[in-house]
Amino acid sequence: MDGLKQVDAQLLEEARRQSLTPPTWSEPNESSRPERRIGPVGVRPQRQGNTFATFQLDRNSAMAAALNRCRAVAEGREWCAFLHGSTGNGKTHLAVAALHERGAGQFWKAPEFLAWLRQLLSKGIEAGYGSEQVEMVLEEYHRPFLLVLDDLGTENQTDWAAEQLYRLLDERYEERAPTIITSNVAFEHVDARIRSRFREGYVACAGRDLRGAP
Repeated sequence: MDGLKQVDAQLLEEARRQSLTPPTWSEPNESSRPERRIGPVGVRPQRQGNTFATFQLDRNSAMAAALNRCRAVAEGREWCAFLHGSTGNGKTHLAVAALHERGAGQFWKAPEFLAWLRQLLSKGIEAGYGSEQVEMVLEEYHRPFLLVLDDLGTENQTDWAAEQLYRLLDERYEERAPTIITSNVAFEHVDARIRSRFREGYVACAGRDLRGAP
């Protein structure tokens, strides 16, 4: 977790240093993408080989639409993907592949992102400046690097958690900042506000569980 926070801070500092206005996804501007200069952040070692080339579509042809959508986001032809469905069928693999294809971005599992925000909030309260760090993080996460938010819905669904996720994803929706969400919880358990905003990128992910399969 400490490693993720350390590298993530580099992403935020680079974005802050540039003081850039986010472009729309349909008008890419390579010089205005701070993430282009530091590579994907938060991808764990066991996921480094998750690329489009290594995704075995022949073993799970039901994931063709998800593959195409993630490739479109990586290439800037679409701004979002919401991969929803059963476990083990390659949703996270494709989301990480988009990060590698794009050359940069940020990966978070939803529970870990919220745990990090809670830690920042706790430290801020202890230091006497309240939620300023959380507000700064959410502001920086409005910028147009590719964000992958994995396992949405598996977080502890408190009112506070729901509000932070909504604020994050609502702003990315408004800015059309490239975003890929994965989730395997029942669709009705996902915040209706988020479902509505990311419906255009929704892909139902079916197929077999490939974990440990021959």
